[in-house]
Amino acid sequence: MQIHNLFSVPVMDYSVDDEDLLSTLRNHLDHERTVDYEENPYSIRGKTSHHTRSDLANLDSEWSRRLRALICKLANDWYQHVNQIPLPPANQLDVHCWGMCMSEGDFSQVHNHPGADACGVLWLTIPEGREEREGQLVLMDPAYARRTGVGQYPNVDVEPREGYGVVFGPYLEHYVEPFFGEGNRYSIAWNVTMR
Repeated sequence: MQIHNLFSVPVMDYSVDDEDLLSTLRNHLDHERTVDYEENPYSIRGKTSHHTRSDLANLDSEWSRRLRALICKLANDWYQHVNQIPLPPANQLDVHCWGMCMSEGDFSQVHNHPGADACGVLWLTIPEGREEREGQLVLMDPAYARRTGVGQYPNVDVEPREGYGVVFGPYLEHYVEPFFGEGNRYSIAWNVTMR
């Protein structure tokens, strides 16, 4: 795990080596993709994109409890680094976690996560043979004036890898580039909020 100060904004990367949890999440998203909950798609767009319900870390199952514990730990690690104090105990946190199922041409629009105290993403499945920059998470400089003109500060592309993720401040605008090959790009995203 490493903390990177991007745009004077701490972004924490991490890896998950619990293959059982990752495999269970992939299988769960395969199933969820077939169910139409008429959920708000939020930022996700595309003909085959699917945004699951935001209850993945609150289900009555052992893997969901493990996922919630992982998310709370990651959020606390990031939050404590940024604020020099820990988050409250996990039973005083709201955790919303959802799946993002994307295929050829799918993407997400520029967005952020207002109201949360920490947010993050974990990649589960990455299509093989992607071209450079396809399916990238793009983090945008929060100082809007630096995004244009002379001396423009470039956005930061985060290369998706299976079992890899990042945690960042909910105010940080970001989006996902589309990819145009075959296969699925599965990830989970999450918000942690103090009650």
